Amino acid sequence: MVYFIKVVAFQLLFLLGYDLFLKKETFFNWNRMYLIFSSLISFVLPFIKIEGFQNIVPQEYIILLPEVVLTPQKAVETIEPTWNWLLIIGIVVSSLLFIYKITQLLKLRFKGHFVKHENYTIVIIPKSSLAFSIFRYVFIGEDIDEAKLEDILSHELVHIREKHSLDLLYFELLRILCWFNPLVYIYQKRISELHEYIADDRVVQHTNKSNYYEKLLAEVFQTQQFSFTNQFFKHSLIKKRISMLSKQKSREILKLKYLVLVPLLFLSLIYTSCEDSTAEDTEYESEVIEKEAISIQQIDKAPIFPGCESETTLEDLKSCFSQKIAMHVSQNFDVKSAEALGLSGTQKIYVQFVVDENGAISELKTRSPHPSLSAEAERAIKTLPKLLPAMKNGKPVKLQYVLPIAFKLAE
Repeated sequence: MVYFIKVVAFQLLFLLGYDLFLKKETFFNWNRMYLIFSSLISFVLPFIKIEGFQNIVPQEYIILLPEVVLTPQKAVETIEPTWNWLLIIGIVVSSLLFIYKITQLLKLRFKGHFVKHENYTIVIIPKSSLAFSIFRYVFIGEDIDEAKLEDILSHELVHIREKHSLDLLYFELLRILCWFNPLVYIYQKRISELHEYIADDRVVQHTNKSNYYEKLLAEVFQTQQFSFTNQFFKHSLIKKRISMLSKQKSREILKLKYLVLVPLLFLSLIYTSCEDSTAEDTEYESEVIEKEAISIQQIDKAPIFPGCESETTLEDLKSCFSQKIAMHVSQNFDVKSAEALGLSGTQKIYVQFVVDENGAISELKTRSPHPSLSAEAERAIKTLPKLLPAMKNGKPVKLQYVLPIAFKLAE
Protein backbone atom coordinates (compact mmCIF):
# COMPACT_ATOMS: atom_id res chain seq x y z
CA MET A 1 0.00 0.00 0.00
CA VAL A 2 2.87 2.35 0.84
CA TYR A 3 4.37 1.67 -2.60
CA PHE A 4 1.11 2.53 -4.39
CA ILE A 5 0.73 5.72 -2.33
CA LYS A 6 4.17 6.79 -3.58
CA VAL A 7 3.22 5.95 -7.19
CA VAL A 8 0.05 8.05 -6.90
CA ALA A 9 2.02 10.93 -5.36
CA PHE A 10 4.57 10.91 -8.21
CA GLN A 11 1.85 10.71 -10.87
CA LEU A 12 0.04 13.62 -9.25
CA LEU A 13 3.27 15.65 -9.37
CA PHE A 14 3.79 14.88 -13.07
CA LEU A 15 0.15 15.57 -13.99
CA LEU A 16 0.29 18.93 -12.22
CA GLY A 17 3.42 19.75 -14.22
CA TYR A 18 1.61 18.75 -17.42
CA ASP A 19 -1.57 20.73 -16.72
CA LEU A 20 0.28 23.84 -15.56
CA PHE A 21 3.01 24.05 -18.21
CA LEU A 22 2.42 21.77 -21.21
CA LYS A 23 -1.26 21.07 -21.78
CA LYS A 24 -1.99 24.22 -23.82
CA GLU A 25 1.00 23.87 -26.15
CA THR A 26 0.64 22.42 -29.65
CA PHE A 27 3.58 20.03 -29.26
CA PHE A 28 1.15 17.13 -29.28
CA ASN A 29 3.58 14.27 -29.82
CA TRP A 30 5.93 15.64 -27.18
CA ASN A 31 3.00 15.78 -24.76
CA ARG A 32 2.10 12.23 -25.70
CA MET A 33 5.60 11.04 -24.81
CA TYR A 34 5.53 13.04 -21.57
CA LEU A 35 2.32 11.40 -20.39
CA ILE A 36 3.44 7.88 -21.22
CA PHE A 37 6.93 8.33 -19.77
CA SER A 38 5.76 10.03 -16.56
CA SER A 39 3.11 7.38 -15.90
CA LEU A 40 5.73 4.62 -16.35
CA ILE A 41 8.55 6.23 -14.39
CA SER A 42 6.20 6.71 -11.43
CA PHE A 43 6.20 2.94 -10.94
CA VAL A 44 10.01 2.81 -10.98
CA LEU A 45 10.91 5.87 -8.89
CA PRO A 46 10.05 4.32 -5.48
CA PHE A 47 12.87 1.80 -6.06
CA ILE A 48 15.53 4.35 -7.09
CA LYS A 49 17.82 5.61 -4.37
CA ILE A 50 20.85 7.78 -5.22
CA GLU A 51 23.46 7.65 -2.50
CA GLY A 52 24.66 11.20 -3.15
CA PHE A 53 21.20 12.56 -2.25
CA GLN A 54 21.06 10.82 1.09
CA ASN A 55 21.20 13.29 3.90
CA ILE A 56 22.79 11.62 6.90
CA VAL A 57 24.64 14.51 8.51
CA PRO A 58 27.51 13.36 10.74
CA GLN A 59 27.65 14.89 14.21
CA GLU A 60 30.77 15.54 16.27
CA TYR A 61 29.70 13.12 18.99
CA ILE A 62 27.31 10.20 18.53
CA ILE A 63 26.02 7.33 20.68
CA LEU A 64 24.07 4.23 19.53
CA LEU A 65 21.51 3.27 22.16
CA PRO A 66 20.38 -0.34 22.73
CA GLU A 67 17.41 -1.36 20.62
CA VAL A 68 13.95 -0.88 22.13
CA VAL A 69 11.63 -3.76 21.19
CA LEU A 70 7.88 -3.09 21.14
CA THR A 71 5.37 -5.88 20.62
CA PRO A 72 1.86 -4.64 19.81
CA GLN A 73 -0.82 -6.60 21.64
CA LYS A 74 -3.02 -6.87 18.56
CA ALA A 75 -1.88 -9.15 15.77
CA VAL A 76 -2.01 -7.58 12.33
CA GLU A 77 -2.18 -10.74 10.28
CA THR A 78 -5.74 -9.91 9.13
CA ILE A 79 -4.95 -6.40 7.89
CA GLU A 80 -2.67 -7.13 4.97
CA PRO A 81 -4.67 -10.10 3.63
CA THR A 82 -7.80 -7.91 3.74
CA TRP A 83 -6.05 -5.33 1.56
CA ASN A 84 -4.74 -8.07 -0.73
CA TRP A 85 -8.18 -9.57 -1.19
CA LEU A 86 -9.66 -6.14 -1.88
CA LEU A 87 -6.96 -5.51 -4.48
CA ILE A 88 -7.61 -8.88 -6.15
CA ILE A 89 -11.39 -8.40 -6.16
CA GLY A 90 -10.96 -4.96 -7.76
CA ILE A 91 -8.66 -6.39 -10.46
CA VAL A 92 -11.14 -9.20 -11.18
CA VAL A 93 -14.08 -6.78 -11.49
CA SER A 94 -12.06 -4.42 -13.71
CA SER A 95 -10.98 -7.36 -15.88
CA LEU A 96 -14.59 -8.49 -16.28
CA LEU A 97 -15.61 -4.98 -17.34
CA PHE A 98 -12.78 -4.96 -19.87
CA ILE A 99 -13.86 -8.35 -21.23
CA TYR A 100 -17.42 -7.05 -21.50
CA LYS A 101 -16.18 -4.09 -23.58
CA ILE A 102 -14.22 -6.47 -25.81
CA THR A 103 -17.29 -8.66 -26.39
CA GLN A 104 -19.38 -5.59 -27.29
CA LEU A 105 -16.68 -4.52 -29.74
CA LEU A 106 -16.54 -8.01 -31.26
CA LYS A 107 -20.32 -7.99 -31.70
CA LEU A 108 -20.02 -4.77 -33.69
CA ARG A 109 -17.17 -6.26 -35.73
CA PHE A 110 -19.13 -9.35 -36.72
CA LYS A 111 -22.31 -7.36 -37.18
CA GLY A 112 -20.75 -5.25 -39.93
CA HIS A 113 -19.24 -6.15 -43.26
CA PHE A 114 -15.61 -5.60 -44.19
CA VAL A 115 -13.93 -3.47 -46.81
CA LYS A 116 -10.28 -4.48 -46.75
CA HIS A 117 -7.45 -2.16 -47.75
CA GLU A 118 -3.70 -2.66 -47.76
CA ASN A 119 -2.99 -1.18 -44.30
CA TYR A 120 -6.42 -1.10 -42.69
CA THR A 121 -9.91 -2.59 -42.75
CA ILE A 122 -13.16 -0.64 -42.74
CA VAL A 123 -16.04 -2.23 -40.83
CA ILE A 124 -19.39 -0.91 -42.14
CA ILE A 125 -21.96 -1.12 -39.33
CA PRO A 126 -25.60 -1.29 -40.49
CA LYS A 127 -28.17 1.17 -39.09
CA SER A 128 -25.52 3.13 -37.21
CA SER A 129 -23.73 6.48 -37.14
CA LEU A 130 -20.72 5.27 -35.18
CA ALA A 131 -17.27 6.45 -36.16
CA PHE A 132 -14.18 5.17 -34.32
CA SER A 133 -11.03 3.14 -34.83
CA ILE A 134 -8.98 0.56 -32.97
CA PHE A 135 -5.67 -0.82 -34.20
CA ARG A 136 -6.12 -1.53 -37.96
CA TYR A 137 -9.93 -1.38 -37.92
CA VAL A 138 -12.06 1.68 -38.73
CA PHE A 139 -15.70 1.30 -37.68
CA ILE A 140 -18.03 3.43 -39.80
CA GLY A 141 -21.82 3.54 -39.53
CA GLU A 142 -23.63 3.14 -42.85
CA ASP A 143 -25.95 6.05 -41.96
CA ILE A 144 -23.10 8.56 -42.16
CA ASP A 145 -23.34 10.89 -45.15
CA GLU A 146 -20.82 9.96 -47.83
CA ALA A 147 -19.75 13.60 -48.07
CA LYS A 148 -18.42 13.33 -44.52
CA LEU A 149 -16.65 10.01 -44.96
CA GLU A 150 -13.44 11.36 -46.46
CA ASP A 151 -12.58 13.58 -43.47
CA ILE A 152 -13.67 10.95 -40.97
CA LEU A 153 -11.59 8.28 -42.65
CA SER A 154 -8.56 10.60 -42.92
CA HIS A 155 -8.91 11.36 -39.22
CA GLU A 156 -9.15 7.72 -38.15
CA LEU A 157 -6.27 6.65 -40.38
CA VAL A 158 -4.03 9.04 -38.47
CA HIS A 159 -4.91 7.13 -35.28
CA ILE A 160 -4.00 3.88 -37.03
CA ARG A 161 -0.68 5.14 -38.42
CA GLU A 162 0.34 6.70 -35.09
CA LYS A 163 -0.64 3.50 -33.20
CA HIS A 164 -2.77 5.45 -30.74
CA SER A 165 -4.61 2.28 -29.74
CA LEU A 166 -1.44 1.02 -28.03
CA ASP A 167 -1.46 4.07 -25.75
CA LEU A 168 -5.11 3.58 -24.84
CA LEU A 169 -4.66 -0.15 -24.28
CA TYR A 170 -1.68 0.55 -22.00
CA PHE A 171 -3.76 2.88 -19.83
CA GLU A 172 -6.67 0.42 -19.96
CA LEU A 173 -4.39 -2.24 -18.45
CA LEU A 174 -3.28 0.27 -15.81
CA ARG A 175 -6.96 0.84 -15.02
CA ILE A 176 -7.28 -2.89 -14.36
CA LEU A 177 -4.15 -3.29 -12.24
CA CYS A 178 -4.51 0.08 -10.45
CA TRP A 179 -8.29 0.36 -10.40
CA PHE A 180 -8.10 2.28 -7.11
CA ASN A 181 -5.86 5.01 -8.58
CA PRO A 182 -7.99 7.90 -9.92
CA LEU A 183 -5.00 9.43 -11.68
CA VAL A 184 -4.86 6.56 -14.18
CA TYR A 185 -8.28 7.63 -15.47
CA ILE A 186 -7.06 11.24 -15.75
CA TYR A 187 -3.98 10.06 -17.65
CA GLN A 188 -6.19 8.13 -20.09
CA LYS A 189 -8.42 11.15 -20.60
CA ARG A 190 -5.41 13.39 -21.29
CA ILE A 191 -3.89 10.96 -23.79
CA SER A 192 -7.26 10.52 -25.55
CA GLU A 193 -7.52 14.30 -25.97
CA LEU A 194 -4.01 14.40 -27.43
CA HIS A 195 -4.86 11.69 -29.94
CA GLU A 196 -7.73 13.78 -31.28
CA TYR A 197 -5.54 16.90 -31.46
CA ILE A 198 -2.87 14.96 -33.38
CA ALA A 199 -5.40 13.52 -35.84
CA ASP A 200 -7.12 16.88 -36.39
CA ASP A 201 -3.77 18.57 -36.92
CA ARG A 202 -2.76 16.04 -39.58
CA VAL A 203 -6.13 16.23 -41.38
CA VAL A 204 -6.28 20.04 -41.65
CA GLN A 205 -2.86 20.02 -43.30
CA HIS A 206 -4.60 18.55 -46.37
CA THR A 207 -8.08 20.04 -46.19
CA ASN A 208 -9.86 23.33 -45.62
CA LYS A 209 -9.75 24.13 -41.90
CA SER A 210 -13.03 26.12 -41.88
CA ASN A 211 -14.94 23.29 -43.55
CA TYR A 212 -13.50 20.88 -41.03
CA TYR A 213 -14.76 23.11 -38.15
CA GLU A 214 -18.23 23.11 -39.67
CA LYS A 215 -18.32 19.33 -39.96
CA LEU A 216 -17.25 18.95 -36.34
CA LEU A 217 -20.01 21.29 -35.22
CA ALA A 218 -22.78 20.12 -37.54
CA GLU A 219 -22.45 16.35 -37.48
CA VAL A 220 -23.60 14.49 -34.37
CA PHE A 221 -22.67 10.84 -34.48
CA GLN A 222 -23.83 8.11 -32.15
CA THR A 223 -21.40 7.39 -29.35
CA GLN A 224 -20.70 4.09 -27.71
CA GLN A 225 -18.12 4.37 -24.98
CA PHE A 226 -15.09 2.17 -25.50
CA SER A 227 -12.32 3.76 -23.45
CA PHE A 228 -9.64 2.02 -25.51
CA THR A 229 -10.89 3.18 -28.93
CA ASN A 230 -10.32 6.43 -30.82
CA GLN A 231 -13.75 7.95 -31.46
CA PHE A 232 -14.19 10.60 -34.09
CA PHE A 233 -16.89 12.34 -32.13
CA LYS A 234 -17.00 12.94 -28.39
CA HIS A 235 -19.31 15.69 -27.14
CA SER A 236 -16.92 16.65 -24.33
CA LEU A 237 -13.99 17.05 -26.73
CA ILE A 238 -15.50 19.03 -29.63
CA LYS A 239 -15.02 22.45 -28.06
CA LYS A 240 -11.44 21.61 -27.01
CA ARG A 241 -10.59 20.25 -30.46
CA ILE A 242 -11.87 23.35 -32.24
CA SER A 243 -10.08 25.58 -29.73
CA MET A 244 -6.81 23.73 -30.28
CA LEU A 245 -7.22 23.78 -34.08
CA SER A 246 -7.70 27.54 -34.01
CA LYS A 247 -4.57 28.13 -31.93
CA GLN A 248 -1.36 29.32 -33.48
CA LYS A 249 1.48 26.82 -33.44
CA SER A 250 3.58 27.07 -30.30
CA ARG A 251 6.99 28.62 -30.83
CA GLU A 252 9.89 26.17 -30.86
CA ILE A 253 11.56 27.89 -27.92
CA LEU A 254 8.61 26.87 -25.77
CA LYS A 255 9.85 23.30 -25.97
CA LEU A 256 12.13 24.39 -23.15
CA LYS A 257 9.04 23.94 -20.99
CA TYR A 258 9.67 20.21 -21.12
CA LEU A 259 12.66 20.86 -18.91
CA VAL A 260 10.05 21.05 -16.14
CA LEU A 261 10.43 17.27 -16.09
CA VAL A 262 13.99 17.67 -14.79
CA PRO A 263 13.15 19.39 -11.47
CA LEU A 264 10.14 17.07 -11.03
CA LEU A 265 12.38 14.03 -11.43
CA PHE A 266 15.01 15.65 -9.22
CA LEU A 267 12.49 16.25 -6.43
CA SER A 268 11.21 12.69 -6.75
CA LEU A 269 14.73 11.24 -6.58
CA ILE A 270 15.59 13.36 -3.55
CA TYR A 271 12.50 12.02 -1.81
CA THR A 272 13.14 8.36 -2.69
CA SER A 273 16.85 8.64 -1.85
CA CYS A 274 16.37 10.42 1.45
CA GLU A 275 13.16 8.80 2.61
CA ASP A 276 13.21 6.76 5.73
CA SER A 277 14.27 3.20 4.93
CA THR A 278 15.62 0.19 6.79
CA ALA A 279 17.04 -1.47 3.71
CA GLU A 280 20.60 -0.60 4.78
CA ASP A 281 20.17 -1.07 8.54
CA THR A 282 23.32 -3.12 9.08
CA GLU A 283 25.55 -0.69 7.20
CA TYR A 284 23.92 2.23 8.97
CA GLU A 285 24.45 0.73 12.45
CA SER A 286 28.08 -0.09 11.63
CA GLU A 287 28.66 3.54 10.65
CA VAL A 288 27.09 4.77 13.89
CA ILE A 289 29.11 2.30 16.03
CA GLU A 290 32.33 3.49 14.37
CA LYS A 291 31.51 7.11 15.23
CA GLU A 292 30.38 6.08 18.72
CA ALA A 293 33.79 4.63 19.58
CA ILE A 294 35.38 8.00 18.87
CA SER A 295 32.70 9.89 20.77
CA ILE A 296 33.09 7.84 23.95
CA GLN A 297 36.78 8.76 24.10
CA GLN A 298 36.21 12.45 23.39
CA ILE A 299 33.54 13.43 25.90
CA ASP A 300 34.14 13.64 29.65
CA LYS A 301 30.55 13.23 30.81
CA ALA A 302 27.46 11.85 29.08
CA PRO A 303 24.04 13.52 29.32
CA ILE A 304 22.22 12.65 32.53
CA PHE A 305 18.61 11.48 32.46
CA PRO A 306 16.51 12.59 35.49
CA GLY A 307 16.86 9.80 38.03
CA CYS A 308 20.41 8.84 36.98
CA GLU A 309 22.21 11.54 38.96
CA SER A 310 23.67 9.05 41.46
CA GLU A 311 25.67 7.22 38.78
CA THR A 312 29.32 8.25 38.60
CA THR A 313 31.10 6.42 35.76
CA LEU A 314 30.53 7.12 32.08
CA GLU A 315 29.40 3.54 31.42
CA ASP A 316 26.94 3.57 34.36
CA LEU A 317 25.48 6.88 33.19
CA LYS A 318 25.13 5.48 29.67
CA SER A 319 23.46 2.30 30.96
CA CYS A 320 21.02 4.25 33.17
CA PHE A 321 20.28 6.62 30.28
CA SER A 322 19.51 3.67 27.98
CA GLN A 323 17.16 2.06 30.50
CA LYS A 324 15.27 5.31 31.10
CA ILE A 325 14.95 5.97 27.37
CA ALA A 326 13.66 2.44 26.75
CA MET A 327 11.10 2.78 29.54
CA HIS A 328 10.02 6.22 28.31
CA VAL A 329 9.56 5.05 24.69
CA SER A 330 7.68 1.92 25.78
CA GLN A 331 5.27 4.04 27.82
CA ASN A 332 4.80 6.87 25.32
CA PHE A 333 4.91 5.21 21.89
CA ASP A 334 1.43 4.45 20.59
CA VAL A 335 1.86 0.88 19.37
CA LYS A 336 -1.63 0.91 17.84
CA SER A 337 -0.27 3.16 15.13
CA ALA A 338 1.81 0.21 13.88
CA GLU A 339 -1.12 -2.19 13.94
CA ALA A 340 -3.19 -0.13 11.52
CA LEU A 341 -0.54 0.03 8.76
CA GLY A 342 -0.76 -3.53 7.44
CA LEU A 343 2.95 -4.19 8.06
CA SER A 344 4.24 -7.58 9.17
CA GLY A 345 7.38 -9.19 10.57
CA THR A 346 10.08 -7.11 12.25
CA GLN A 347 9.93 -3.44 11.34
CA LYS A 348 12.66 -1.13 12.57
CA ILE A 349 12.72 2.63 13.15
CA TYR A 350 15.92 4.61 13.68
CA VAL A 351 15.49 7.88 15.54
CA GLN A 352 18.37 10.36 15.48
CA PHE A 353 18.20 13.15 18.01
CA VAL A 354 20.59 15.57 19.65
CA VAL A 355 20.84 16.48 23.31
CA ASP A 356 22.09 20.05 22.89
CA GLU A 357 24.21 22.25 25.17
CA ASN A 358 21.09 23.11 27.20
CA GLY A 359 19.95 19.50 27.63
CA ALA A 360 17.04 19.95 25.21
CA ILE A 361 16.07 17.46 22.48
CA SER A 362 16.62 18.82 18.96
CA GLU A 363 17.53 17.91 15.34
CA LEU A 364 15.15 14.95 15.14
CA LYS A 365 15.49 12.64 12.12
CA THR A 366 14.02 9.23 11.46
CA ARG A 367 14.41 6.22 9.19
CA SER A 368 11.42 3.89 9.09
CA PRO A 369 9.31 1.73 6.74
CA HIS A 370 6.36 4.12 6.97
CA PRO A 371 5.89 7.91 7.48
CA SER A 372 3.31 7.30 10.22
CA LEU A 373 5.85 5.33 12.25
CA SER A 374 8.38 8.14 11.81
CA ALA A 375 5.85 10.71 13.02
CA GLU A 376 4.93 8.63 16.08
CA ALA A 377 8.61 8.02 16.94
CA GLU A 378 9.33 11.76 16.74
CA ARG A 379 6.32 12.51 18.92
CA ALA A 380 7.46 10.03 21.59
CA ILE A 381 11.03 11.39 21.65
CA LYS A 382 9.81 14.99 21.87
CA THR A 383 8.13 14.11 25.18
CA LEU A 384 11.52 13.33 26.80
CA PRO A 385 12.25 15.49 29.87
CA LYS A 386 15.03 18.06 29.86
CA LEU A 387 18.42 16.43 30.50
CA LEU A 388 21.76 17.54 31.82
CA PRO A 389 24.00 17.98 28.73
CA ALA A 390 27.22 16.11 27.89
CA MET A 391 30.43 17.77 29.08
CA LYS A 392 33.88 18.16 27.55
CA ASN A 393 36.65 20.13 29.24
CA GLY A 394 34.11 21.50 31.68
CA LYS A 395 31.84 22.88 28.93
CA PRO A 396 28.47 21.54 27.74
CA VAL A 397 28.54 20.04 24.22
CA LYS A 398 26.08 18.51 21.80
CA LEU A 399 25.72 14.74 21.77
CA GLN A 400 23.78 12.87 19.10
CA TYR A 401 21.97 9.64 19.86
CA VAL A 402 20.64 7.00 17.51
CA LEU A 403 17.81 4.93 19.01
CA PRO A 404 16.64 1.79 17.17
CA ILE A 405 13.00 0.87 17.85
CA ALA A 406 11.91 -2.57 16.65
CA PHE A 407 8.35 -3.80 16.19
CA LYS A 408 7.71 -7.52 16.41
CA LEU A 409 4.59 -7.85 14.28
CA ALA A 410 2.75 -11.00 13.30
CA GLU A 411 3.55 -12.43 9.87
